[in-house]
Amino acid sequence: MIHIVFIRQDQRYSLIEVSGHAGYEDSGKDIVCAGISALLGGMLNGLEFFLGDEFVYQVDPEGHAKVVLAGTMSDKLYEKAYTIIKTFELGVRMVHQDYPDYVIIHKEEVDRDD
Repeated sequence: MIHIVFIRQDQRYSLIEVSGHAGYEDSGKDIVCAGISALLGGMLNGLEFFLGDEFVYQVDPEGHAKVVLAGTMSDKLYEKAYTIIKTFELGVRMVHQDYPDYVIIHKEEVDRDD
């Protein structure tokens, strides 16, 4: 099962985590994993292009990715980040809609004090 978590802090995306494997098919043939991986790669490339050092990310071979956005980002730069992340979110929601047994999406809003 692929787990995708979106954390928003003070109404801004601050953290995105993707972990697990869909288990829809054998490794190398799993279209659910391939779809999520492609969407994730597109998001990371877009964020890297537009944000530079305003975010950090890690991706490990076990299928875990973590994206952290800088809390000090300007509003103008955040608009770009928001568009890229929202596009990723819409894409993974479409995959979830077609394969609900293989993708779980969790969205959480936290206060700055949490």
